Amino acid sequence: MSTGMAETLRSFYTYFENTDLKNGSSGPVFGKSVARYEIYRRIDVTNLNSVLGYMILMQQRIIIPNNSPPAPGPTSSSSYENYPAILLNEIKIGTNNNATVLLKKIFPRTLNSSVSTSTSSSSGNTRSTTHENSSGSSNTNVNTFGVNVNAGFFGELPVGGISLDYSHSWEDSKFKSAASGTGQSAATETGESDSMSVKDWSSYGYTDKDSVAPTWVWGQSYPWDVILFNQSSDGSNIDLPGFVVDRMLNGKLVMPPSQLSLFGLDFTMQAVWLVDYPDGITADETITISHTTSSYTASHRASGDSIAATLQSASNANQAQYNTGALVLSQLALNPISKDDAGNGAAIGFLANSFTYPPTASTANFKIVSPANNVQVDGNGFDAIMTTSFKTNPVLNVTFKIADTSVEYSLYLMHWINASGGPCTIKWTVNEKWNGYLYIDSLEGEGGQNNVSSIDLRNKDFTSINFHDYLLVGTNRVQMVIEPVNAQQSNSYTLFALAIGQS
Repeated sequence: MSTGMAETLRSFYTYFENTDLKNGSSGPVFGKSVARYEIYRRIDVTNLNSVLGYMILMQQRIIIPNNSPPAPGPTSSSSYENYPAILLNEIKIGTNNNATVLLKKIFPRTLNSSVSTSTSSSSGNTRSTTHENSSGSSNTNVNTFGVNVNAGFFGELPVGGISLDYSHSWEDSKFKSAASGTGQSAATETGESDSMSVKDWSSYGYTDKDSVAPTWVWGQSYPWDVILFNQSSDGSNIDLPGFVVDRMLNGKLVMPPSQLSLFGLDFTMQAVWLVDYPDGITADETITISHTTSSYTASHRASGDSIAATLQSASNANQAQYNTGALVLSQLALNPISKDDAGNGAAIGFLANSFTYPPTASTANFKIVSPANNVQVDGNGFDAIMTTSFKTNPVLNVTFKIADTSVEYSLYLMHWINASGGPCTIKWTVNEKWNGYLYIDSLEGEGGQNNVSSIDLRNKDFTSINFHDYLLVGTNRVQMVIEPVNAQQSNSYTLFALAIGQS
């Protein structure tokens, strides 16, 4: 699979945010956060269980520039002011349905100054040609002759016998064969891995006592380690050891901080959580990931034969707080429908498949996901599985993902009305743009095919007046509202199954 295809596939499970880092609610912007969250559905079968859960992968990139970067070239600066020196990034995760959360992995855990780049490539080309010819003859003439003599006594009388055998075989054969073949193969493989940690900075990642909320601390380590040397005897200037002062002062010249501090920070952090629901699910599975990012600046200047260095306190540092809002995990974790045949798994039998949470009353919500995790149906208005007497008009939301632009799909419904009731209509809307109606007046089992209705989602026959494409590459939603034709009489409607397949 190519890198582009793999990246596209990952995007089906991704929530992306690009956030300005703003100090407080109305303060200045001091940086940028670029975060992506990938959501994957899983079943935890450890300890002889079968518990629905999700895996959340987070990758966050934080960019904080130096607002006053120096110009390259000769300089004789006597001070360096307000450059980035410490980055603190804290993350918290909120869930519902009494979920259990485990932080499985964070990166970096510890990171010292290092830069590594590796590139590998290999190619091969093989070509072969073979020709083989053989011919020959054989002639065989075999004669065999044998004599068998036996003797003995029967009482006092001698007895005996002689037998002869003879055989002759003759064989003459010729053979000739020719064989030829060619073969050719070619292979090319390239791989590239770039890992850039930091230069003259270090990082440490740690978690809270519940192993849920990670925090990363990034700090300049050379020429001045701002994490180790942050003590101040006068409340303002940092007391630096002599060997650190020697790094920062060359005669009368003040040496700059690290290159990252000079020109700006660009760091990436990763975390993986496992979210499980051992107590069951009664509402949409959601998570909220909250971030707090703080940036501390430092300054240093010449002070006689020494260096006067200052470091911002927590109360003065820039701090931004932001969050994802509630992410609906089941929708983000849906697999794209991969093909249009009956084996694509995009089918739900409402009596055969397990509900995430079933309908219990006409006012109660429900949700069910296909066994292949590629179609989700949720809504309300059903009294039971999946029958309604129209105490409230049922609403169905069908969510699925499509990865192509050419396959023709239809949404199929197997349904019927009760014998004592009247017909009903289904008003459908695709992706909040296209809409239409279905008229349902068949009873259960009336010819079989009469219990199946279809909504044509894509028709690529440009010669047809039905040429259309309601589908998007990505997430698609179909909303259906079911209403009786005559609300004054007793009515009942049953939805037995739903599928998405070839038109």
